[in-house]
Amino acid sequence: CGAESGFDDKAGLFYVSHKGFRMYIARQFDTEEKVRRYYRSILIEQDESSPHRYLDGAFSVLDGDVVVDVGTAEGNFALEVIDKVSKMYLIEAECDWIEALRHTFADVHDKVVIIQGYASDCTDGNKVALDDVIKEKVQFLKMDIEGWEAKALAGARRLIESSAGLKCAVCAYHNSKDEERICDVARE
Repeated sequence: CGAESGFDDKAGLFYVSHKGFRMYIARQFDTEEKVRRYYRSILIEQDESSPHRYLDGAFSVLDGDVVVDVGTAEGNFALEVIDKVSKMYLIEAECDWIEALRHTFADVHDKVVIIQGYASDCTDGNKVALDDVIKEKVQFLKMDIEGWEAKALAGARRLIESSAGLKCAVCAYHNSKDEERICDVARE
C-alpha cells in the first residue's frame, strides 16, 4: 500500500501512517500483513470512483464544522477532515476500535469526543441516541453502521432539526429497504 506501517510497543497496536497521523488498527489485525491488507481495502473503498466514498469536491466538510462520525471503525474518515473541524464526535460500538481510536486521536484530543455505543433510537445499556450525547449544532453527519442507520437517525431527530444546513452522508445499501427506511425517517 506504500504507507508507512509499524508496531507501537507502548500502545501494543499496529498502525499505518494516514494523512500525517498514525492510524492505529484494532488488535484483531495482529500482523503487519493483515494491517496492510486492511488498509488497502480502506483506500479502495474511499477511492474517488468508489460509490462508497463519503466526500467529493462539491460535498465536503468545511472549516470550523462540527462533525459526527457514526460507525467510525479505524477513523479514516475522521482523519480526512480533522484539520478542518472545530469539533469531532466519534461514535463507535466495538471496544477494539475504541482503544485504537484513543491512540489515533491522542494528539488532537481537545477537539475529539469518543463515545462508545451502538447508535440507536434510544439510550439504554450499550445503545446511545445521538440526541442524548450531542447537544450542539452539527454541520456534517456521516453514518455507516451496517444497516442500523434508520434507527440511529430516529434517535437524532432534535440534532437534525436544530442543525440548519446539516449535510448528511448516510449509507443506504446494507439492506434492500435501507434507502426507503432512511427516507421515511427523514420525512417524519
